[in-house]
Amino acid sequence: MKLRLLKIISLNFVVAMEDEEILFNWSKEICKYRLHYLFERKAKNFQIHKKHLD
Repeated sequence: MKLRLLKIISLNFVVAMEDEEILFNWSKEICKYRLHYLFERKAKNFQIHKKHLD
């Protein structure tokens, strides 16, 4: 069984109502970037693994 280390970031601060949309958009962009990186890495690992099977 392979164990994975989860990197969790937790921030707790007060955000002005007028800044909530900006913070939400920043958070969304960070998530998109991280997902893109994750799937890019998985695709690369899949290609490497596939070459070893051929």
